Amino acid sequence: MGDTAACLTVSGVKMLHTQLILKYDGAFPHAP
Repeated sequence: MGDTAACLTVSGVKMLHTQLILKYDGAFPHAP
């Protein structure tokens, strides 16, 4: 029950997480 909602939530969190990482990487460049 709620598998679709869980998938959408995880996708949304991953997308937000990626945006935060890109934002911080742009503000604070670091060597890989």
